[in-house]
Amino acid sequence: MHWWRRIRRENGYAILAILSLILIIWYHWGMDVSHHIKLNVPGILMQNDVANGGNSQGQFVQHDEVLSFSCNTRRSNTFPFCSVVIPVSPRAHEELNLSRYHSVKIKLSYSEASDLKDSVLVYLLNAEHDATSATTILRANLQSIIPVNQPAYLYSLPISNFYVPSWWSFLHSQISDHSARFNNVTNIQVATGDSHSIKNTTITIHSIEFVGKWVTLLEVQSLLVTAWVLAVTVDVLSRLMALKRSVQASQSRASLLDMSLTRANRERDEYRKLASLDKLTGLHNRQGIQERYFQKLSEDTSLFLIILDVDNFKHINDTYGHNEGDTVLINLATTLSSHLLEDTAVGRWGGEEFMVIFRAKSQAIATRIAERIRKNVSDNQLSLYLQVTCSVGVTNVDKSTTLLDNLDRADRALYQSKQGGKNRVSTKFSDY
Repeated sequence: MHWWRRIRRENGYAILAILSLILIIWYHWGMDVSHHIKLNVPGILMQNDVANGGNSQGQFVQHDEVLSFSCNTRRSNTFPFCSVVIPVSPRAHEELNLSRYHSVKIKLSYSEASDLKDSVLVYLLNAEHDATSATTILRANLQSIIPVNQPAYLYSLPISNFYVPSWWSFLHSQISDHSARFNNVTNIQVATGDSHSIKNTTITIHSIEFVGKWVTLLEVQSLLVTAWVLAVTVDVLSRLMALKRSVQASQSRASLLDMSLTRANRERDEYRKLASLDKLTGLHNRQGIQERYFQKLSEDTSLFLIILDVDNFKHINDTYGHNEGDTVLINLATTLSSHLLEDTAVGRWGGEEFMVIFRAKSQAIATRIAERIRKNVSDNQLSLYLQVTCSVGVTNVDKSTTLLDNLDRADRALYQSKQGGKNRVSTKFSDY
């Protein structure tokens, strides 16, 4: 499944890259939008320098889709010019927002009776409210054309190249922002050039068209950036969630493994404990008491060893049965466990023999402890049929020798107790 998710993720990036490329190609070679200016509608005005005190003369003629105007300038105290003001829409008082247009294309023919070299001025007039005068003013956005000697030549003027001329800034000095604006364009004005020489000019406008895209380049870039950021974010979040699930699964497996290991260790300890315990008495068996013996060898203290044997045990089994013999052994184990210190090791060595490993500061104290054990056994009713006694052999644990050597001394001491009449304590200490 991991490889399948990786393939789907990589395919997702590939698809997004292809879609991004298609969008970029579509933006550059398609996605076009245009607005054609009608030149045969009413509302077109002729303007010249008469309004400023000049005396230039001009007139325009509309024929089908063509608008032509001529201008004869005259010298005066003002700048001589003629122009036509063309609405951007055939409907009155309708504006055009040029935010989605990048160029204005003008096809025109230019002729001058003299050999004068002059320009053609193109204005985009943007209507806006002037808060100072509480009136609507027209912001002039200018770009000039150097006409070529060719009829019906198409000029493409980038809208970004239009600027507010200085004369307009001086005329509207109360406005602080003199940058170009195109959000509310009402008219396009075509005027004679900025030469002060006397002119006899004819300008024929064949077509005016605003061209652009359905969406702006900034919107395309924003869309692509948003799509890629969103895709990467979703991918990162999905990877983090997958990592979290993987970590949780690993933790769950580790927890299960830890639980299994704990259970296995517990079972191992239980089995080890069971393997070292005597099934009948619950005390250590021979293996268990030997393990306790070797553990206690590391203690920095004096150790003593007791071998205890039930007196006349064969007689008990023969007379009262093996069940009664088992009862005696169980009761003896209970008596030993309840009358000895907690750190004393007690185990069934075999048959009716028991071993006790304990600490004592001296041989005399060890002997008294052995005597107390013998007396507790004798005083407790281990059987319903008779008084049960035991014989005890005591020796010290010589850590420099083997367990067998220490057991041998204890056995010899036990033998002395048996030979001496039973139900007694005998000692056999090493000479170290």
